[in-house]
Amino acid sequence: MMDPIFTAVRSVINRIDPIGIFYGHQNLDEYDAEVGQILLVLSRTKNQEELSQKILEIFVKSFDEKTVGDKNVYERIAKDIWQLKTMIDASKDFPDLKHKPLVALSSSEVVLLKKELVAQALEMGKEYSARLDFSPESIKEIDRVLEDIHQNYAPKATEDELFAIARPFGCYILEVFVQQKIEGKFSIETFFNPAGDFAFTFKDGNTVFPAGWCFKRVADGDNDNLWMKYRYFVLHDLPTTTAATTQKSWWKRLFRS
Repeated sequence: MMDPIFTAVRSVINRIDPIGIFYGHQNLDEYDAEVGQILLVLSRTKNQEELSQKILEIFVKSFDEKTVGDKNVYERIAKDIWQLKTMIDASKDFPDLKHKPLVALSSSEVVLLKKELVAQALEMGKEYSARLDFSPESIKEIDRVLEDIHQNYAPKATEDELFAIARPFGCYILEVFVQQKIEGKFSIETFFNPAGDFAFTFKDGNTVFPAGWCFKRVADGDNDNLWMKYRYFVLHDLPTTTAATTQKSWWKRLFRS
């Protein structure tokens, strides 16, 4: 199994794609040589500026000075990787798994954290008399809970506070997938967030981020309706007319951005 920190750094490089040679999942390993060299120097680097210079030197050596282009691109790469390193270093001071980046957790710790977050969602659901029984219909209950929070709490909350609410419900939705025997695979993905996000890839290849769904639901309101997303990705029963009329307003928000 590939080291999750390696995967996270690889994701940063692929997303920014400084040389313009990343074309998607068919060549995920295009920058692996450079990722390996970055990890070797990372632990010996004192700050983000130094890391930026070292990354630039690595790419100049791998390609050439003309090909690597604008050095500001490598400053962006260094910023994202340094943020990831800072989060991982800080997490060593917190025994609570919720404070750690997902990519820093072992497989057993990920399982424990998911269970802890699902339990938290169930407790929050009780406060709203929500019937959270892991049925498809319970997704509507989460919609109701998050709509209440959207109206009464979200306007005065920070993004971090809203995500702390959304994350447990996202894990609850993942557990619904499991208990409903939805075909697919759970994973930790780093494409949007170098620290890692809980994700689920369906058998048709679509990957979704339920915590992102819930964050957008509580932040944006009913425009990011969870039940509609569940119907689209899982039940595949959205009427053609509904899908056509709603695509412009919600399709781009199905995935966490």
